[in-house]
Amino acid sequence: MRMFIPLSPTHVQELAAIGQLAGPLEGVIPNDAFAQWIESDDPEDMEFAALSRAGDLALLLAETNQRVVAVVDVDVDGLEISDEPAGTAFLADLSSGQIASLHVDDALNKTVIADARKALASDDDSGEAELAAVDDCDLLWFDALELADVAVSLS
Repeated sequence: MRMFIPLSPTHVQELAAIGQLAGPLEGVIPNDAFAQWIESDDPEDMEFAALSRAGDLALLLAETNQRVVAVVDVDVDGLEISDEPAGTAFLADLSSGQIASLHVDDALNKTVIADARKALASDDDSGEAELAAVDDCDLLWFDALELADVAVSLS
């Protein structure tokens, strides 16, 4: 099964350097509960929604103004799955060999991401427009073999 894990740039650099990242790592799995939550059981809809949700979670992690999501192949038996219907699961640890692809914000979107992160950090509800603007920011796709290059680009 695929799992969509938000990562920080530091996580990516650690994966590139030593090939492993200690968990637990929170991510999103497009399971049956997730399909009910998004009201679609179409596999493409489910994977896109899981990527989008992981991208939203990445806003909370990033030390920089670029979100990173790793798409990883996992064994469901090795996951701690939350009772929450939003597909939340926890992976004990991650090896670079499990990565199928990486998704990273285009550097051109740094201002939009920075504004959204500030909105999340504020104590009021005034940042709805900034958070909505993130939906227009596509995550760029990178093959797992490009892990080292992605790590360098995030430093």
